[in-house]
Amino acid sequence: MPDEKPDYERTIVQLAGEVAALREIVASIIINLPERAMHNVAAGIRGHLCDLDHKVRETQNDNWRDYAAAAHNLAAPLEDAISMWIDDLIEGSRLRTIQPYPINPIDQVDRQRGY
Repeated sequence: MPDEKPDYERTIVQLAGEVAALREIVASIIINLPERAMHNVAAGIRGHLCDLDHKVRETQNDNWRDYAAAAHNLAAPLEDAISMWIDDLIEGSRLRTIQPYPINPIDQVDRQRGY
């Protein structure tokens, strides 16, 4: 990278570019996961956001509020995309690139769909 600065001197524009790149990397990984793994990722996102909301209510701190708002702004489109990708897999409009390992019927939550 030309004119590379130490981490503590990065500008907001550089940080925004890094976040955008990480968002694309994460999305490209998630889109190739099996359906139930996508559900797990979405649940993890929701859990993290709930933890942040709790922290904001607990601390009443503007920095935490801004941090949580940024996390929500990043996570909301990702959650919507995950939901859309799952629907596409269910409808058959997108092919699975990684086949899920079969779940033992005793452990299945939704037996009709096999997971």
